[in-house]
Amino acid sequence: MSDSDASLVQATLAGDTNAFGQLVRKYQGAVYGIAVHIIGDFTEAQDIAQEVFIKAYIDLWRLRTPAKFASWLHGITVNVCKMWYRKHKRLEMLNLDHPEAHQALEQQTIEAPDEIYESQELSQIVLKALSNLSEKNRLVVTLYYLDGLTQCDISEFLNVSVTTVETRLYRARNQLKEEMMDMVERVLEENKLGEEFSNKVVAELLTKPRLLDIPNHPLTQMWKSIQTALPEYTVVKAGPEIEPIDINKRILGEEGYSQASIIEVDTIRMLRYHTTPMLLQIAHDQSPPLRLLSVGRCFRDDRVCEKSNKIFHQVEGLWLNVAIDEATFRQLIDKMLQDVLDITELRWRRSDVPYVIPGWEVDVYMAGEWLPIMGAGCMTPDVLKKIVGCDPERFTCYGFGLSLERFTMIKRGIKDIRDFWK
Repeated sequence: MSDSDASLVQATLAGDTNAFGQLVRKYQGAVYGIAVHIIGDFTEAQDIAQEVFIKAYIDLWRLRTPAKFASWLHGITVNVCKMWYRKHKRLEMLNLDHPEAHQALEQQTIEAPDEIYESQELSQIVLKALSNLSEKNRLVVTLYYLDGLTQCDISEFLNVSVTTVETRLYRARNQLKEEMMDMVERVLEENKLGEEFSNKVVAELLTKPRLLDIPNHPLTQMWKSIQTALPEYTVVKAGPEIEPIDINKRILGEEGYSQASIIEVDTIRMLRYHTTPMLLQIAHDQSPPLRLLSVGRCFRDDRVCEKSNKIFHQVEGLWLNVAIDEATFRQLIDKMLQDVLDITELRWRRSDVPYVIPGWEVDVYMAGEWLPIMGAGCMTPDVLKKIVGCDPERFTCYGFGLSLERFTMIKRGIKDIRDFWK
């Protein structure tokens, strides 16, 4: 398990967010179980678990021994729970092993099952029953039944032997009445975290950190250069990084969407694949003529390697006006590339993109080979009419999209896209 954790940690630090998603799915039950064990509330424990993983993601670079991720995560979980107690002023438990804290929990009593159902919610009854167990036994029961962790997993997460886990589990079962044990198993089973938890955590994590907020970062400097080269374009915000699936299907088409490397959050939402939906929405809400420019983090389920990553910054431009001339648009892009990259050898070749006709890939010639640098095209009449709300007989809309990382790598001779995240 430790070797696997180490590789996932290293991959995460290299920019592979899917690797951290695997760590979340692997340990979400353990973290959630610890939070339920300490806080005694299922809903609050879910919020705490999310906070733990966000903190772990941000501070992952501080972990000196990746193979010890599990015990490091356990420490973060306990600390976040302590902070929760301070904030809510529920208990003075700055030291979770203090004897007085144990005594306060163990003084609670269990009512007879018939009286329980009449007086309290079932989940609260179970939590109260668990509170009568010793601190260590209660924790093992919670982890074992709440996420189905194996005794081996629990031993590693708590840094105790498997025999110790077996003993604590045995004692806890004996202490709880048979009727109460059935109730404990059922309630903990019903309150397990689902797959959507890890997706939600990953989605929230992908909003942090933001490289373009770092002064003098290479990507920040490249973004400024592009803005300078396109002074007639108005810079607009890229919008939320979690978008409705529906609008993307309308733009890409059902077939285009199915073939795209989309990262879905749930059945109706996805991580931002491109900033096109946002630009088209702004164009819909404003009156032409318009020249819009945006930059935003986009996410695609691509293979992580030197040339590609699951996270990248996309710059998109949109030009909406009456009868824009194709040659004028292409001259604009050529000049921008020459100003930003100091490259004069360019070529345009036709490319099939669902929502633009015609569409092009623009290549630059470097070191004896042609390299694809960006895409461009004219929005289809269908998109222009149904999404932008303009008359395609009267208006024309040209757009382009490029990877800020790709531009910066060419400009600065950077070989590995993952270096931007170090």
